[in-house]
Amino acid sequence: MTDRERILSAQRGDREAMASLYNTYRLQAYQTALVVLQDPHLADDVVQEAFIRAFREIGRCDPDRPFAPWIARIVINLSRNALRSRRFLPLPARDRHGTLEPRYAASEARVDLWPVLQRLTRAHREVLLLRYFHGFTEPEIAEILGLPVGTVKSRLHAARQAVRRHLNATDEMSGKEMTPDG
Repeated sequence: MTDRERILSAQRGDREAMASLYNTYRLQAYQTALVVLQDPHLADDVVQEAFIRAFREIGRCDPDRPFAPWIARIVINLSRNALRSRRFLPLPARDRHGTLEPRYAASEARVDLWPVLQRLTRAHREVLLLRYFHGFTEPEIAEILGLPVGTVKSRLHAARQAVRRHLNATDEMSGKEMTPDG
């Protein structure tokens, strides 16, 4: 079943179509919330709220457009609201022993980008996540974030430069050459 078919079915009240949309996009939504919030528990809460809102407002979803950017926009807006309402610093997505959460452990074997992402601004983390982790195009990112495409391009460029700077600084401190493939 395509996104279009699932959206149309969900708009008619089909719970199986809603469950299918949720199962397809929940991990992507969680990753988005986690990068913005840097708190796995709050990210879970935001994702749950995002899908509740999405299904409550499914009639506003255009079935002729992909579902992924629509839910991503909801997740990012809720994540930003959660950050504004918090009175404490976000926790990194590591367990109490300081190790990376299991869902990121496989990528840690290559290059641990999590500490680098944490040093970036929220705006830079958002565009990198949407572009390189979720594969959205620059126009889709612009729509999700409510920004002009030129601003998205500028943020992507600045974010990539910041990542390079952080990785180069890490390489220099460790005295070894580090490549993205380990």
